[in-house]
Amino acid sequence: MTKKQKTFCDVYAIDFNFKEACIVAGVSESYGTKCLNNPECIKYISMLNDRASERVGLSKQYVLSKLKTIVERCMQTEPVLVYDNITKQYVPSGEYTFNANSAIRALEIIAKHIDISDNPFDFIAGSQKALEAPNDEKVIVVDDIPEYIDIEVLKEKILECEDDDI
Repeated sequence: MTKKQKTFCDVYAIDFNFKEACIVAGVSESYGTKCLNNPECIKYISMLNDRASERVGLSKQYVLSKLKTIVERCMQTEPVLVYDNITKQYVPSGEYTFNANSAIRALEIIAKHIDISDNPFDFIAGSQKALEAPNDEKVIVVDDIPEYIDIEVLKEKILECEDDDI
């Protein structure tokens, strides 16, 4: 690794500011891009990140557990409070709210980490998909399940699918 590459990597690993790393290392942005694609530089940046994480006590497990906590907290319903002029206190209005945007964002980050799929929200398609399993068995993914499920109807649908394959 050249001295410029090492300088670029050292600065880049601090806060992942690409332009700043290029300026401090005295290299062009195209050279910086080459550094980010260089396996030796990638390994060095990764090592620097691992060391920094160890120094401050961070780990993937820690981050995922905090993201899980955020999701659970954001998914909690909270009463909407209104001020009552008689009691001079805030009282529940009967409506509830939760922080959907933050929960969704945290779930997206978790989904990327655990590699659910290219599109972690495939299951919202509202249709049935026939997928080929690795052992060539047919798998039916039902992704439009209603709130109430009639078990007998579901059994019949499964049996129909099995009859089609015979």
